[in-house]
Amino acid sequence: MNIYEIVTNSLIERVETMIANGETANWLCPWQRSGLPKSYITEKTYSGINLWLLESGYFLTWNQYLDIKKKMPEVQLKKGSKSHICVYFNYNEIEDEETGETKKVPFLKYYRLFNSDDFENLPPKEKLIEYEHGDDKDISEFISAYSENANVRVTVKKSNRAYYSPLFDEIVLPKESQFKVFDDFVSTTCHEIIHSTGHKTRLDRLKENFKEDEAYSKEELVAQMGSSLLCYLLGYENTDTTNNDINYIRGWLSHLKDNVRELVSAGALAQKAVDYVMNTVYQTA
Repeated sequence: MNIYEIVTNSLIERVETMIANGETANWLCPWQRSGLPKSYITEKTYSGINLWLLESGYFLTWNQYLDIKKKMPEVQLKKGSKSHICVYFNYNEIEDEETGETKKVPFLKYYRLFNSDDFENLPPKEKLIEYEHGDDKDISEFISAYSENANVRVTVKKSNRAYYSPLFDEIVLPKESQFKVFDDFVSTTCHEIIHSTGHKTRLDRLKENFKEDEAYSKEELVAQMGSSLLCYLLGYENTDTTNNDINYIRGWLSHLKDNVRELVSAGALAQKAVDYVMNTVYQTA
């Protein structure tokens, strides 16, 4: 039995025990999130599609910035900062030619916002705890080597989400300082790296039905099992991280009616993905 089979079988055994004992998943997000996007001036939360268009944090318009600058000249927009679109509905009143009645017809408009982080000397509304971790060159070099050799973009920034975008072939990760435990940053990174192996230019695992519930659930199993394997091989693993992995896997398996055979299938795909990553990073294939 090789190391992949040992780790995979251990994960399967623990999930089977949870199912047998009637335990539900209790996965905890390992990074610190700063909440929904809000107006810097009114502190009201943006709504609708703007929750997808805007990252977390506080935002202000150009005119609001100019008003602040009148009282605080030291506030400066950082060079290279980019604005973000915020949309809203407005209405035109149109008279119906047949009935003569006036109807309100909605149309979409937008304006642009700047994140408060893009300004120097702007008083912060709230400050997240920033956890300090030692400089870990091994994982930094591993991420850089995978990014370069696999030709996938890796972006690390202040973010509420960690994700891989097949459309843009990009991995987005929260900053290391948002993680209380550094191993959790590594685990999250490995999870998204495994997702990226499914791109059509690599292992071609992410098909057109990727976003359908069953296919998405299976892919999450592959990514988390692959992440556990990768962390083990790289030497980044602790009990709390492993327990959270088990809860994550248990949660997604419930979407597949607790069919443990799906774990066996996912384990095989995870092993293939890990092999691809290791070969890509260390150029052994």
